[in-house]
Amino acid sequence: MAGSEQNAAAEPGSAAWLAAEWRGMQRRMLDCIATRASEMLDRPLVVDTSLYTDPARHRAERERLFLREPLLAGFSTELPEPGSVLHFEAFGPPVFVLRREDGGLDAFRNVCPHRGARLVTGARIGSGVVCPFHAWRFGADGRLQSRPQEAAFACEGPAPALTRVPVAEKHGLVFLRLDPAGEAIDVDAFLGPIAPLIRSFGLAAAQHVRTDAVVTEANWKLVVDVSCEGYHVPATHPTTLSPQLVPFITIHDSFGRHHRFASPARRMQEWVGMPEEDWPVSHYSAVHYLFPNTILTYSDAIDGGLPVIALNRSYPGRHIGETTVLYSSYRPASAAELPEDAFIALHEAVLGINLSEDLPMVGRAWDNYQRLPAPSRLVFGRNEMLLQRYHTDVAEAVGMPLRLPA
Repeated sequence: MAGSEQNAAAEPGSAAWLAAEWRGMQRRMLDCIATRASEMLDRPLVVDTSLYTDPARHRAERERLFLREPLLAGFSTELPEPGSVLHFEAFGPPVFVLRREDGGLDAFRNVCPHRGARLVTGARIGSGVVCPFHAWRFGADGRLQSRPQEAAFACEGPAPALTRVPVAEKHGLVFLRLDPAGEAIDVDAFLGPIAPLIRSFGLAAAQHVRTDAVVTEANWKLVVDVSCEGYHVPATHPTTLSPQLVPFITIHDSFGRHHRFASPARRMQEWVGMPEEDWPVSHYSAVHYLFPNTILTYSDAIDGGLPVIALNRSYPGRHIGETTVLYSSYRPASAAELPEDAFIALHEAVLGINLSEDLPMVGRAWDNYQRLPAPSRLVFGRNEMLLQRYHTDVAEAVGMPLRLPA
């Protein structure tokens, strides 16, 4: 499918628009249940293990994707007031994002231009930043204000300042471009046709619950893969996720370089043949891939529990077989009255599924890739639509189109 359904009766990005979007998705999922067939592409995509193991490809991805493309750093609510700081340390030199007095954002490398010390470690700063190493003081605008023994440095030339990186905020999301020389970020241009969908989620009011950073031994794309298809759920998650979902049924939509898939809850099997006006009330639930490395799950809990807003963000490590994954959870505004402890428990449950089921599977596959003769054949099925499309998008973005085996 190409993008979301047209909904001329409601303002794009509104709650009514999202409800109509969900109704169209439900119809498609029920059609799939009735025919016992997932939505599929025309043919499988055959690749080889060099997609993950080629050092030249890995270097190109680090440089062209993770330095030059906008990366999702967090939600706006993680910077609630002037002086609030959001830290980004998962890739490249560390960065801190600062909420200005006027409500806007600035972002700087968290590196002192004197001797390279880490400047900011807390969640807030006052009127400026003082380096803990030699007490150089910088204003909130990044300019040097003072330093001990000024005469020792006066002959150096123009006073050094903190290194800015592009930052932008919209729809409750904060994006960074880690290349200091990179152009300003236009969030709507980056999101393209998925922007109304993201806006409809109301993420500007979602409260941060917790973020955990995990370093795992696998190529970053292999870690992203496991969150981009439902085909693995019956085998990999037999007691956790599988009992809640109709096996092997997914629908898929593309929004430019961003994508979405959804799987029906098992209770929807009872709706087949039921008049649409009699369908029980349910709410939007889907998994979204935001280029190049983010998985955003926005879900009405299919088990009848708490609603889910979760991020998985994968970043390539210093070598090709290392990935840092940030697992973040948020509480939607609609659940503001529910206890925080319940959302912490939900975060720990989701994290536990990833640590005990997904990442071990990924790690063993990565070990195989190292041992197999290079290159060895791999295949993405017709039903693994998101995998086919995001790998193609990534390969084209770095100027190294997929090498397809004969």
